[in-house]
Amino acid sequence: MLTIEVNVSGQVRELQLMAARFGDLLPVMGPFSAYMRKQIDEGFEAQGNGTWPDRKDSTQKAYNRTKEGRIAKVEANKFRGLQNRLRAELKRTSRPVEAAGGMDAYAAMNPKAAARRAKSIARKQAQAAEVARIASGGAFQPKGQKALYQRVERRITQAENRKAAIERGEVLGRIANSFQIKFSRKNWEMFSVIPWASVHNDGGRAGNGAAIPKRTFLEWTDERLDVFVEMSARYLAGKTEAGRA
Repeated sequence: MLTIEVNVSGQVRELQLMAARFGDLLPVMGPFSAYMRKQIDEGFEAQGNGTWPDRKDSTQKAYNRTKEGRIAKVEANKFRGLQNRLRAELKRTSRPVEAAGGMDAYAAMNPKAAARRAKSIARKQAQAAEVARIASGGAFQPKGQKALYQRVERRITQAENRKAAIERGEVLGRIANSFQIKFSRKNWEMFSVIPWASVHNDGGRAGNGAAIPKRTFLEWTDERLDVFVEMSARYLAGKTEAGRA
């Protein structure tokens, strides 16, 4: 039996799960991460379900003056995240070859895998080049690149959603797009990469002393914990049944 303690609005709640250790729940973390990401996105879309205070008049006027620039920036950078991801994928794919001292050395060590590795590297290079071409204004050429263009379309949709949010004047728009999730056999973590995001989540004072109203966007709730317990129980039950088969 695994017991997890979670602080929910100042109250400690214990989760009892039929697992020996946290690592046993690793397969649950992906689906739960997707659920939590959707929860956070919906919270921003609803602007805290009406609980978030509006901007001050002076702040709103300043925001309106920068609106067009913000929209232009989103448009100019809409493929940057995908480009960074593709570079990371290429680096990861090329790492064994680089560690061996080049493709010839890698082929001598792994003759059966060398051709597949070379093909994978070439594909990643071609994908990176294609997105760079699109980002610079090139026409779409999706034929034979369905998976890549699905990723491209997702970035376009994300950019359009961000521009629409800016146009509507939604608060905390930058924070809304700053979340990352990390999990391992020992923990699960969701966080904003923006250092000052927490002062908006909890309320307080900014570095310049300005009072920041509380607009909670990231928190544990009983509903979210119930979903985690349900997902975990369903997985563990399935694992037990599979072991009996």
